[in-house]
Amino acid sequence: MAAVRSFITDLNRVGKVVKLAAFSPLDSAREALRNLMLNRSRQNGKPFAFSALSNLLLQKRVIKASKPVAGTCSRCSHGATVADMKTMTRFCYIPFYWKSWKAIMCSFCGAILKSYR
Repeated sequence: MAAVRSFITDLNRVGKVVKLAAFSPLDSAREALRNLMLNRSRQNGKPFAFSALSNLLLQKRVIKASKPVAGTCSRCSHGATVADMKTMTRFCYIPFYWKSWKAIMCSFCGAILKSYR
C-alpha cells in the first residue's frame, strides 16, 4: 500500500502515464467514501443510498427460446416472433427472484408487442 501511495503522490511519474487536471490524494477509506457520496449526490440529484442500492439491485430480461409467427412489427415493419422470456432479479449478482413468461416481440428491433405474464 505504501508503494502505491508513493507512486501516486509522485506527480512526475504519474504525469507521464495520465494527464491530470487536478490531483488530491485521499488519506483514508472514510474520506474516499465521503468524497464518493458527495460526488454521487451532485451528479444525479439522488441520495447516495438510492444510487448505491440501484447499482446492487439488477433486473435482467433473457430470451430463452423464440420462433417466428405471422405478423409484423408496428414500429419497424419487420417480422414478429413469439419468445419464451425469463426475468431475473439479482442482488449483489445473486439471483433471488425469476419469472418465466411469453411475449410476442419484433425479431429486428426487439420491441415487445404483446406480453403474456
